[in-house]
Amino acid sequence: MGFSDNFNRTDSGTIGNSWTEEHAATFEILSNKCRGTADGTQYYDAQLLRPSGEAWADGTVTTDFQFITATDGIAQVHARCQGTNDNIFYLAYINGTLLVLAKLSGSYTTISTTSVGTLSTGTNYQLSLTCNGTSLDCSLKDLDSPSTLGSISTTDSTVTGSGKQAISVGAGGNPIDYDNFTSIALFASANVSESITITDSVTFIIGVHWTTELDSSGQTGWVQREDAQSSPEFWGYKWGYRWGSGITWSKADNVSGDWSSTTKHAI
Repeated sequence: MGFSDNFNRTDSGTIGNSWTEEHAATFEILSNKCRGTADGTQYYDAQLLRPSGEAWADGTVTTDFQFITATDGIAQVHARCQGTNDNIFYLAYINGTLLVLAKLSGSYTTISTTSVGTLSTGTNYQLSLTCNGTSLDCSLKDLDSPSTLGSISTTDSTVTGSGKQAISVGAGGNPIDYDNFTSIALFASANVSESITITDSVTFIIGVHWTTELDSSGQTGWVQREDAQSSPEFWGYKWGYRWGSGITWSKADNVSGDWSSTTKHAI
């Protein structure tokens, strides 16, 4: 299951496309981007959320973004948003020169940080957050000079279960333009193991065909190669064998064709 939005639509004070704006003044469509403008509203009350029908427990949320006039805005993505006012979640965000992985569950807690260096206005960055069980991964990439500026991989078991995805901004700082938002759920892989017993085989001759034959004593198996002919023959099917003292073979039914002129190789 996945969702993407490039925000390519007419300028508007509402975002549309099934987004829920917790604080209508925070986000707008402007020049085919989703602009977030801080107005004193805290990040957990300024979320722009996907609907509950797209909720997942394990998945990746990613967005491109630009700082417009200064790099003091708090670009961020949220995952597993749940609870009252969707105020329980994991978040990855940029704070100055730091990539921060954190959680909000009753109270805010920083899980881990890493330096991403000095960022700049007008540069296209990409922020992502992946939740997979207790494993958490986030990263910041520079899309204009392709490189990963920082990443975090760790574990945490506080926020579990399915939740929405969101972007947001901090209470202060200059505007941020978001673009190319994607949310992709991860599905558990299944290991399927099954034993199969083959009791019959059918050979169709296309160019070259191999089959098996017994010698006259019934004690040795053989492999025969029959090159393509203008009128290929069906040489046989349903070979059986049995194991006794040593290796012995027994022939089943429906054997046809002239075997006398064929080169044989012991197996």
